[in-house]
Amino acid sequence: MEGVVRNEDAQSEKRKQIIDVAQSRFAQYGFEKTTMQEIANDMQMSKGSLYYYFPDKEALYRSIIEREKDEFLETIRAKIEQLSDPDEMLHQYMVTRLEMTERLINLSRMKSMYQKNLQGFMNDAVKDFNQLEDELIADILQLGVEKGQFQIEDLRATAALFNGLVRGLRIIYLRSKHVFQKEEDKSAHLDQVKLFLDIFCKGLRVAE
Repeated sequence: MEGVVRNEDAQSEKRKQIIDVAQSRFAQYGFEKTTMQEIANDMQMSKGSLYYYFPDKEALYRSIIEREKDEFLETIRAKIEQLSDPDEMLHQYMVTRLEMTERLINLSRMKSMYQKNLQGFMNDAVKDFNQLEDELIADILQLGVEKGQFQIEDLRATAALFNGLVRGLRIIYLRSKHVFQKEEDKSAHLDQVKLFLDIFCKGLRVAE
């Protein structure tokens, strides 16, 4: 039994190493331009051995997206859980989201839907992730309602609208790029974020 456990641990560690290497290569070259042979070469293993751990490139890419998605959500939740004011939580969400967009390149590409070839096998992943983001924002909005700051009739619809507008803002600035090329690009986007939040939150605020 001990030998079986040790073997499973070794396989799990090898999968992690493969994902580490593939994550970097996909981020640098994109899904289409990356091959399983290149990843196998990076790992100094045969392509056949690589297929033992991942049956195809799509399966490997899904594992990378799952890792980046989990990191994205865990980081944002950790940041906003330190706050109590819904306005500040929304602002922190937006700022952290921008930071994670720059760092998690594969997730950013998938979320932005720039690579049309990914729509087939990643469509469900995109929908699931959008739903998780909507639920996170809905929780913040619900807190605003409970605190008497926001007046919202449909939390889910409002959260979906919020995130839809956020994605639109990002697309405007990222275009065909997947990271901000200049510091002024990031600064300009942050200015737009602040303006957007000010307008959006004022529209939700309970009239005094």
